[in-house]
Amino acid sequence: MKLLLVREVSEIRGDLSQGLGIIGTIAKAEAEVRIFDNNSMYVTFSIKQIIEKIAQFNPDVVGFHVHTHNIFKTGELICAVKATFPHICLIAGGLHAFHEPEEVLDLGVHIVAIEEADLTILPLLRELKNSIKSGSTFQIPPPLSDSLSLVPGLLFRPSTTQEIKNTGRPEFIKNLDDLPFIDYELFNLEDYIHKKSDGHYVTNTLLTQRGCPFTCSFCQGGDEGAFRMTRENSPEYKINYILYLKEKYGHDYFVFFDANFTLSAKRTMAFCEKIIASGLNKEIKFWCETNASLKLDRPMAEALKEAGCCDIAFGIERLTDDAMEQIGKKVKFEIIQDRIQNLSDVGIRVAANALVGFPFDTVETIMREEKLFNMTLDKVDSIMVSVVLPLPGTKLYHQTDKKRWYFSQSYIKWRPPFYHIAYNYNGNAWNANYFNLSEETMGAVRGMRERMHSKSMQKLNNKIVSSLFIFVQIFAKISLFLFQRSPLAERIILAPVHFTYVYLWKFMVSKFYVTR
Repeated sequence: MKLLLVREVSEIRGDLSQGLGIIGTIAKAEAEVRIFDNNSMYVTFSIKQIIEKIAQFNPDVVGFHVHTHNIFKTGELICAVKATFPHICLIAGGLHAFHEPEEVLDLGVHIVAIEEADLTILPLLRELKNSIKSGSTFQIPPPLSDSLSLVPGLLFRPSTTQEIKNTGRPEFIKNLDDLPFIDYELFNLEDYIHKKSDGHYVTNTLLTQRGCPFTCSFCQGGDEGAFRMTRENSPEYKINYILYLKEKYGHDYFVFFDANFTLSAKRTMAFCEKIIASGLNKEIKFWCETNASLKLDRPMAEALKEAGCCDIAFGIERLTDDAMEQIGKKVKFEIIQDRIQNLSDVGIRVAANALVGFPFDTVETIMREEKLFNMTLDKVDSIMVSVVLPLPGTKLYHQTDKKRWYFSQSYIKWRPPFYHIAYNYNGNAWNANYFNLSEETMGAVRGMRERMHSKSMQKLNNKIVSSLFIFVQIFAKISLFLFQRSPLAERIILAPVHFTYVYLWKFMVSKFYVTR
């Protein structure tokens, strides 16, 4: 049996799908596997080109990774694959399938894996292996529908009734150490890596956590199921994973994609102690992300620094007490300041995350937030201001009148102008204004983002980067002026600037920031 896993393009590009990597690596026990991820910074393949790749591999099953930002494009691809290869079984999974499984099923796939599929994929493939007939249009009649009904975690329509069958929640993997290291050779790496530095965020990434104990209003997690089951790899597993990637791909800089790296203070300290004892801390550095609500005292900061941590993305989001309360975070400004100070004192670079554009935001709330974030600038290296999106599965999704916005023409046809690229913001939330905020409020949001980004660039303290950013700001103003009058004109006139900036900036940051 041959299995091809696919992730269609979205607005966030450059990294590989960790989810497909794990599922594909597991699936090797039952199938010959290939993974095609259409999110390279170098090339984007058309549906016609993807169809040609499918024909070359000639799979029995094609699986699609569906998330909110690529669901429309994935739906178009599914229709084309189904029309061209009616004999292929089409399956799908991903975060969107967790919250809106029927929306994913309606894209045209035969089977949807709901929630985590680590323990679902192998029994599913075994059942399909016994039922797929070469050259025949794929269907789900008895006895296949009966056998699939015994596999937890599936959604499908039996061909005899066309009524949706939900087989219930899947079993979740409890010990993450049982998962294999991702086999990146399954991916189309040739589309991602053209030079050694391209391996950053491609073959140097690790995901060693599942679940989250927090219930933030903006997070596409969930209050039950897999998202509430916090699990984490052991320190030994993490170190062995680093060694595996270091030896295979020659990396000395690693990225942990865990949302709450310091969730367990005990495990964090154990990881640091073991990596120091092994001497690996003298050979590698790493980036991680954590939540401002979590404990991060001076001893932990010192241990992280000695273990090789050089960068931490700090999930702050808001700093005023009333905003914290409304988004579901309850930590005082003074405590956040203290935690940032601990990291700054030991020499760990801190990238603070701010989130604005909530339904309760006004010009006044934005100004108050900006004032407090300015008070952290002497301790952080950068502040990333993002505009919140009402994603399915979040509490915010119930507060917008623009449901299913990811299928709207305004979202599908939207392309980021150079202004957005210059200020490191590829989403359309500011333009779409999903909570119908006033023009004055959205202007305050834009102003805060511009100022925080400009101050962050200045903190790089590099004359070449600073000089480049002066020109970038000039072109950004021209871009915004043109975009507000004619998006097409902006795209045509500034296309050369856009192209040059994307590749030049990536090189500059990797040279002057990543290895600094």
